[in-house]
Amino acid sequence: MIVHSISDEPNTETRHLVSELPEMFEENEKIKSDDIHNGNEPQPNIEEALKNGPYVYELHSVIIHMGSGLAGHYKVYIKSFINNKWYDFNDTSVREIPANAYTPTFGNNSEKKLSPNGTAYLLTYRLVHQSRNRVGYTWENLPEYIKQPIEEEIHKEIEKEQERQKSMITVKITFKDLPSIEVKINKNEILEKIRVLAVKHFNLEKYYPNNMSISQYNDQGLPGEPISDELLKGTFGEIQNGNFYVEVQENHAEFPEVDLF
Repeated sequence: MIVHSISDEPNTETRHLVSELPEMFEENEKIKSDDIHNGNEPQPNIEEALKNGPYVYELHSVIIHMGSGLAGHYKVYIKSFINNKWYDFNDTSVREIPANAYTPTFGNNSEKKLSPNGTAYLLTYRLVHQSRNRVGYTWENLPEYIKQPIEEEIHKEIEKEQERQKSMITVKITFKDLPSIEVKINKNEILEKIRVLAVKHFNLEKYYPNNMSISQYNDQGLPGEPISDELLKGTFGEIQNGNFYVEVQENHAEFPEVDLF
């Protein structure tokens, strides 16, 4: 999408940009309402537009409001001038979107209902200028004042992840000859979670909790004695071995108990 002004005088650029918009949209056959709402993005000819004057602009981003006048959420669609693709920046989520994804946000809703795509709130344009336009930055040519805080943030995230890993234990749960499950669990959680995970993964709802037993594998790789309900109230941080075996019984026979600690 392009907005242009015919004037060569910088002081009149804004006046022409605003006043010529309606006429430009009426006359430019490449930009039609039907095309926009059918998902066909207009493909203006920049070289042709430059023949009418030097002030030619191409759409760079669409800031979108989702919600009502009382509350809502903002996100932004941004075009990359490196690969000419559009991306949806929504909080911490960034994803590629079709080139025409922004067009439904421009309105033309005859029923006056809120669009699930949101409403275009602010559009930003880039002046097409051969010597001033940059294709994009690489990490090497970014200024240090930008690189430094990014590197510091990455370092903090690495340290945070390392600390998180220290607080986790890898737990393996086996039931009969079915494929085992292996998960990472915070050491502060209680051992009862083993039964909960087993019920969910192996579909053992009818055995929970009285007809289920949890055992740890011993040094010989064999299941030991069942862990008591009282010991299952302990935390994963109190154990060294994270390999567990689940058994079930059809009746209410009691499982033998063993003190593992």
